[in-house]
Amino acid sequence: MNKYLKDIEEFHKKFNYHQRKTPSIPQDNTELVTFRIKFIEEELNELKVAIGDNNVANALDALVDMTYVILGTAWLFNLPFDAAWSEVHKANMKKIRGKSNRSEHYDCIKPNGWQAPDIQKLLR
Repeated sequence: MNKYLKDIEEFHKKFNYHQRKTPSIPQDNTELVTFRIKFIEEELNELKVAIGDNNVANALDALVDMTYVILGTAWLFNLPFDAAWSEVHKANMKKIRGKSNRSEHYDCIKPNGWQAPDIQKLLR
């Protein structure tokens, strides 16, 4: 487990938050799921404001807070984040620079034959 995930675990255990026993979305706890989604959206909105204000410190704070909330959500859902990160990174490294609907200059696209990461195998 990397340092960030250890920090997340330490935080959640301090406040007696419980991790799922298996990787899963807690459909039986819609309040938690809704809270986590709204929390991520709140941090994203703070990033948008910081960028609009050209406030580098607030942008950095928002990015770290967003990452903290996202990693916390992964921890609560007991998702194998480290392993999934490695799979996604490996697949992303096979992309190429190119134009997309998002950008003419800054995107990386899937070349012919590109294969998506097999996240499902991590959950078995």
